[in-house]
Amino acid sequence: MKFLNRVKSRTPESVELEFVLAGLGNRTYALIIDYLIWSSILIVILIVWAFLVA
Repeated sequence: MKFLNRVKSRTPESVELEFVLAGLGNRTYALIIDYLIWSSILIVILIVWAFLVA
């Protein structure tokens, strides 16, 4: 199944590019990191808003 995780693309300059796709584990880690970053930003915004309103 190695052929399913590779993508080849040819540019207009006739250069062939080959990319290896991320697996399920890497995508899961990336999603968890994204959610942690967004939740941290939201918490900071809510804390700043609470201090400005009060």
